[in-house]
Amino acid sequence: MGSSFDQYTEQEQQSLLESAAPQSEDVFISVSRLYCAYKVQNLRMHGATQCRNGEAVESPIDFLISTEIVSKRVLSLREYVLWQKFSMHSPEAVEKLLPPATKKLLAKEWQGVFYGYPKLFKRSMHAWKVEELRTQRPR
Repeated sequence: MGSSFDQYTEQEQQSLLESAAPQSEDVFISVSRLYCAYKVQNLRMHGATQCRNGEAVESPIDFLISTEIVSKRVLSLREYVLWQKFSMHSPEAVEKLLPPATKKLLAKEWQGVFYGYPKLFKRSMHAWKVEELRTQRPR
């Protein structure tokens, strides 16, 4: 017995999957913002990590390392140094100053990082919304 997804043709299935997936620009912006936010913090490794079902708990330092490894693997030395320098200042600098081809390449390669750390993205989105509400509140 097939699922209701099986009733669609292969083209329709592909179209549905593409529309459900975040756009590459969204992936780039989300990963670069979270990377910049964690990069300016003083992160420390803790002695032991908790494991649940054979997987370690997601931590910001793991996210930083994964992002840097992927970036270093796909970018040229010049592009990598530019990305590192821009990400020390702000996510807006990364979004505005990196060449479009570099952003597109990072967005494609950061898909794994984006889907690998959903809890960190959820926590950061909540924190950004709280901060946004705090700044909008009249004093």
